[in-house]
Amino acid sequence: MEILVFIGFMVAIIAASVAGARYAARKRAEAWMAVAPRMELTYHSEIQLASAYPGFKSFSLGHSRRSPNLLQGASGSVRVMLGDYQYTTGSGKNSHTHTHTVCILERDGLDLPHCFMRPQSFLDALGKVFGGQDIDFAEDPDFSKTFVLQGEDEGAIRSRFDRPSRDWLVAHKDQFVRFEAKGTTIAFFAPRMKPELAPKVLDAALDFLMRWAG
Repeated sequence: MEILVFIGFMVAIIAASVAGARYAARKRAEAWMAVAPRMELTYHSEIQLASAYPGFKSFSLGHSRRSPNLLQGASGSVRVMLGDYQYTTGSGKNSHTHTHTVCILERDGLDLPHCFMRPQSFLDALGKVFGGQDIDFAEDPDFSKTFVLQGEDEGAIRSRFDRPSRDWLVAHKDQFVRFEAKGTTIAFFAPRMKPELAPKVLDAALDFLMRWAG
């Protein structure tokens, strides 16, 4: 009898957890739907970003990748996609789900070198010893110790990451935790945040894009 009571108790806990997760997901979707018309963007329940941007390293990381609650539209001449993105690394008890707010901007006429930037960690210092790539700027130690910057065309990347661009990225290091650019597209990754803060994320991303577009 005690075993049956215990099993029933565990089933109830699991059911409550699932119901709570579904409720939170529904409320978050409703919040994204509410902000969409204020930003003059269209809400989509999900868009497969890995398929839409197959050349982007950021959208190939991990597994179980999802991109729900995406807003899509335009701001002037810039095409915009903004919303949730998540992926999982590891498996079983060692798995971890990474959640972000992603902002993707596209503008015709740009010809950006493919580059990938993320925060630097202690392990990256060891990686350099074994030949791991990190494009550093001797004249800018703050940027170089804050980020790992990678890409094939180092010369073109260095030209794009001029001092004003590097200063901007350092100043926004807590707002955007990952950055990737290629061709006509820039993708910013922020910590997952409340949908009502989406306009601030978009304004900041557009500010940086205009610097590079100029």
